[in-house]
Amino acid sequence: MQVLFARADWEGAGPIARLVADMTFGPYYHVEVRFADGRCFSSQYPGGVRFKQSIDTSDPLEWDVVDVPWQETQDVLAWCDFQVGMPYDMRGAINSGIGIALENPDAWFCSEIAAEVLSRCCTLRIPRLISPNNLYRVLKQFLSGNLPPDQIFQFVSNACLVRREDIYA
Repeated sequence: MQVLFARADWEGAGPIARLVADMTFGPYYHVEVRFADGRCFSSQYPGGVRFKQSIDTSDPLEWDVVDVPWQETQDVLAWCDFQVGMPYDMRGAINSGIGIALENPDAWFCSEIAAEVLSRCCTLRIPRLISPNNLYRVLKQFLSGNLPPDQIFQFVSNACLVRREDIYA
């Protein structure tokens, strides 16, 4: 399984993508989960939760790909199928960038549903209210052994408070 992070500094990214990346202090504006069969799963505005058959991630200027050691189960895929068609959570997406826990529990934004899929595939618990950039940071830190599972919530809370200069210094 892979987690795909779309870069806002790619030349094809629009102004909204750059705004999302800037508001969440990093280069990413969108997240997809790619399953072993190649299908990608996420939530996107305006359509909401959906599967895509494939995404070409061969351009490293457009996508960063993180391989994760977990495999989806039939239960996880069934849960994903059940979520297809749920609306996009605009309120949650906006608030994930500023760390305010206001969201629509009956809708999903991209990094929120990706975090939920990852949590369902392993014992790792990732908060629902997480931006694409914070999800990337959590995965990289956890996979490198620098972030114990019991510190993920604190790590995400602290990440909402950092300044852009601290990240790019």
